[in-house]
Amino acid sequence: MNVSDVSRRAVAALVVAAAMTGPVMAASAAPSDISAPLRLLPLPGGGMPSPAPQGEQSFQDWPSEPAAAPVEREVAPRSDIPWIEVQELKAPSAAAVGILEEAQGGFGLDMWSGTRLALVQRLLPHLPAVSDSPAMRDLSRRLLLSTARVPEGKGNGESLLKLRFERLWAMGDVDGMMRLLQAVPASAVTPEIQRFKFDALLLRGDTKGACRELPVLIKRSPSDYLTKGQAFCQLLDGRMREAGLTLELLREQGHQDPAFFAAAETIMGQRRNDPIKSLNDPDPLQLAALIQAKLPLPTDVVESRRPAVLAAIAANDETAMEIRLRAAERAERFGALSTQILRDLYNNTTFTEQELGAPLSQVDTALGARGHALFFRLAQMEAAPNVRAEIIARALNRAQNDGRFADASRIYAPLILSLRPSSELVWFSGHAARALLAAGEIDGARVWGDVAARASRNNPDAAATVAGLWPLLRIVDTEEGVPRPEDVLDKWRKARPAETPEQEMRRSAVLYSMLDALGEPIRTEDWVPLMERPILTQVNMPQPALWHALRIAAEDLRLGETVLLGLVSLGEGGPTRAEATSLYRVVASLRLVGLDAEARRLALEAAIATGV
Repeated sequence: MNVSDVSRRAVAALVVAAAMTGPVMAASAAPSDISAPLRLLPLPGGGMPSPAPQGEQSFQDWPSEPAAAPVEREVAPRSDIPWIEVQELKAPSAAAVGILEEAQGGFGLDMWSGTRLALVQRLLPHLPAVSDSPAMRDLSRRLLLSTARVPEGKGNGESLLKLRFERLWAMGDVDGMMRLLQAVPASAVTPEIQRFKFDALLLRGDTKGACRELPVLIKRSPSDYLTKGQAFCQLLDGRMREAGLTLELLREQGHQDPAFFAAAETIMGQRRNDPIKSLNDPDPLQLAALIQAKLPLPTDVVESRRPAVLAAIAANDETAMEIRLRAAERAERFGALSTQILRDLYNNTTFTEQELGAPLSQVDTALGARGHALFFRLAQMEAAPNVRAEIIARALNRAQNDGRFADASRIYAPLILSLRPSSELVWFSGHAARALLAAGEIDGARVWGDVAARASRNNPDAAATVAGLWPLLRIVDTEEGVPRPEDVLDKWRKARPAETPEQEMRRSAVLYSMLDALGEPIRTEDWVPLMERPILTQVNMPQPALWHALRIAAEDLRLGETVLLGLVSLGEGGPTRAEATSLYRVVASLRLVGLDAEARRLALEAAIATGV
């Protein structure tokens, strides 16, 4: 270890010692101004290398077969050049292939430096997939798609490449998965990976492409699922007799799948009178068969926990609009569908003249996804700024009560940005700023905050808005050393009263934890009011092993390992439901390895979700 390594480790240890002295009494699309990671300390070995200049080969350009071994020649050592080391060249591993270089948001070739392969293999299956946190999904996607050297050490035999594909599929990131597949050498594509491709093509509606994959896939890894796929492809090809024999074989083997058999019989021309009543977790083949047969989907298909399936349901023009809307809202929440596509579906929803002309008091009673679409249409149709702002404010309040505030904020962000901030709309400034923060539109949120600040001297409501927004704007503020008003937290508590003592405790604990993790000092006096609650509480916490491993990884500046451990620690509940101390440790650890912007996004999501 050289002098610079010793210095770096010493600095890291000091930072961790400060960062990890967390709030022990706590209970339980990228923002425009925090889009670029800020590296606080260099990584071991001098940091992550820059992308290769144009003309140099990347992992995608390397041949799938290893090159012939170089001829070994004896070379006499030279004592006058002591710093030269001779190392054996290793053939590149297919598991190192990625589609994100560091300049494109990847974590760099050395992101697994110092991390053991067995640890990554153990943790990757637990990487949260169905999460409503955009910040977590972004970190997960970059972790899985980065071009990076394979971790060192002996593994457990599990394919790292297959684990990456499995997590991308579980997340519903079909586009990322298919792009990664194009970069992987054909010799490295296992039957499990090829199966993901088959299912992805089905959900994309490319049934011909899926059927082209099937013969080789069946030969490599036969299963009942693929036999059903064979019957489906035979039906699409008009080979009804062969399809009938394949289906009969499945029945004789005792295979049960009423939905698929109903779809197959319908395609074959055998009329059915009984509709499918329930299918709350359709697989890609069931969904493709039902769509091909033009059978109505049961309403509970939207309960699926497969984001890619939800996105495919939303995209099917033959499905009832109410089901499409509900599926689209869930797919957008889980990151498998763009917000703009959901807006387009809202705009394509048919409403009567009476519905579009009803007063807002009646619109407030509209329920479900169709009610969400009606509010959006009314806001979009309204030209008067004050009326448009009133519609948006009502929609955001409804969403807050339903636990959908972040979702609605992404939907309405363009409409809010279309309004001109002015003194006439000062009453709307708090709604606008909070929604834009939740949607990642930080600059727009600051403008609305300034509107409230200018009016705060003579307007008590505007002053309360400023006090209520201060913590959120402080979280996204990267300027250090800016003094904090002495009584700002007291003003915030009065401006954002909690409904219950428990809610007040959680809200304060999360806010103080996030500010502390981001370098904003929280005094003991600030924590004292929370000590009036029960000292010992029962909360769901990660295993201690995860916390200790996270601390060690962050202290040693192991980037990929820190991100992986942090995401696994948060779980699918993410920052919106994690306990305050867990949030503190993850945010502080991310900052320590240089991911300050990402840490602030997580902190902001947690704060908004708890009503800060």
